[in-house]
Amino acid sequence: MYIRKPFSTMKYHLTSLLWILFLSSACTDHRDESAQIPENGAQIEVSITLPATTSRTELEPDGITTRWSSGDQIALWATNGSATPLIAAPFTLWHFEATYPTALFTATIDPMPAGNYTYAAVYPLPATHNGTIVNYDLPAQQAGSADGRYAVMVARPITGSALEAGRNPDFGLHFIHKLHILKITIPAQKNLLGAPVTRLTMTFPAPVAGKITFDVADNTSAPVLSESSNTLTLNFSTPVDAGSTFWAVIAPANMTGGKITFKAYSDTTESEPVTMEGKNFQAAHTTPIQLTIPKAQTAVAQH
Repeated sequence: MYIRKPFSTMKYHLTSLLWILFLSSACTDHRDESAQIPENGAQIEVSITLPATTSRTELEPDGITTRWSSGDQIALWATNGSATPLIAAPFTLWHFEATYPTALFTATIDPMPAGNYTYAAVYPLPATHNGTIVNYDLPAQQAGSADGRYAVMVARPITGSALEAGRNPDFGLHFIHKLHILKITIPAQKNLLGAPVTRLTMTFPAPVAGKITFDVADNTSAPVLSESSNTLTLNFSTPVDAGSTFWAVIAPANMTGGKITFKAYSDTTESEPVTMEGKNFQAAHTTPIQLTIPKAQTAVAQH
């Protein structure tokens, strides 16, 4: 039941439910069984206290499609040129509909004056924001897993009426990825190091990690990278071996004409370096890499 607080408080909160049409990639049907679906459109308050670090958008095994996960949050902006009633307002996944790729998000917001607004959104919640400028941290140390904290996406701005209490259907936000994903596989019998790999370093001819900044109001703008690093290190909690597939997320960059150097480490030794030609690593794309781990590096004799 929706309960209005006394008018003497000068404001009240309402629960707005958004249909998020996740058209950037196919979504897998999912429902948060811990939540009860409201009957007959009855209004409910949904907690949005989950920290951003627990949000994740999981990659499917093909490394291309993405699906929403329980606890995911997006940040939403709404402006009409003279007022901005929503600034990075957190909306939390309620559930997937049976007919995906629609996902229902919810938030508790102050009522919006009637009228038309331009809406913009990002996933996940930004580390910091200033107006429509958002910042994310893309670390140079990653775990090799498909971590949704780095699946940074921005929605194409849309125009719509003010959000009202209850379900707001046909609120279509089309999300696109801002970063690039590397899907790395060690083929069968191609770990020549002779031991499982606990760490892999990749040195690129251009910066790939650091502080990512972009404007959510311009979904086509390239992210700006600062406090950057050309080296990305994957530290595996479970060592990888021949047949393993793992992931890395990098800032988009055209590295055509350059070289990328890989070096693998086990608990007791390290491999010789191996290089591959750089490519144009575009945003919203995945590059598959078949990586042969070289043999152990020969120790240099000491005189």
